[in-house]
Amino acid sequence: MCTPVCPAELVTAITAAAIALAQGRSAEDTAWLGVVLVHLGETLTTLSFQQSRLEQQSAAPSLDAEIAAGSL
Repeated sequence: MCTPVCPAELVTAITAAAIALAQGRSAEDTAWLGVVLVHLGETLTTLSFQQSRLEQQSAAPSLDAEIAAGSL
């Protein structure tokens, strides 16, 4: 689990990391790295969203369970 940090500190750390990664690289290499990291971020967001939905579904009572319990 990640520890919450101040938003300004997070932005500063990410900016410093980006500058460090870009140093000594060509514009093309930096752009390629950016594309890879954006894709990674989008994929992680998709996985997280789907995992959250599956966890919500497993926590919610199923329709069959509600019928069996006489809730409906």
